[in-house]
Amino acid sequence: MLRLADIPDKGRSPSADKRWQWGKSRPVCHQIPRGLPAIVTTDPEELMQVIQHERRIELFSEWGHRWMDLKRTHHVDDVMKKAAIAKGTDWAIYAQWYPIPRSEIILNKHLSQNEGYHD
Repeated sequence: MLRLADIPDKGRSPSADKRWQWGKSRPVCHQIPRGLPAIVTTDPEELMQVIQHERRIELFSEWGHRWMDLKRTHHVDDVMKKAAIAKGTDWAIYAQWYPIPRSEIILNKHLSQNEGYHD
């Protein structure tokens, strides 16, 4: 399932590789969020922060969007460390990757288990 509001969002999705360009995305940024103040900044870093914040608010209850945004922008470790401290738990960086099923490792000898997990 794909949300209509998320389609233009893909065009303004924060990218870790910095190839994202505001000039090309500006029309897309104003298509769906009617009634909100216009985004007036032209600073790429500030704009990324605005977009990341809007996605965090807009997609807070939708499965996986926030997690994938954090992974794509390489912020997952920072955010999860803060969350772990707030909850009184631990965070290990390897937890951002899933373990590879043993059956897949048996089928493909070139695969090795992700760090932090054991075969």
